[in-house]
Amino acid sequence: MNTPKLAVPAGATDTHIHIYQESVPPAPGGPPLPGHFPVEAYRKVQERVGLSRVIVDGRAFFIL
Repeated sequence: MNTPKLAVPAGATDTHIHIYQESVPPAPGGPPLPGHFPVEAYRKVQERVGLSRVIVDGRAFFIL
């Protein structure tokens, strides 16, 4: 991966991230998963760009 050209400020927060794991199937009738993008892969991206926090919202995993 290339080195980021911009530095994020200390304490920067990611407010939009998607985690997809093959062990969690999509909702019936929903779109297929775009691929396998687990938490471990996201942590590598987070470290690479210098993000120290993330907002998590798990509503997408539940049928309301």
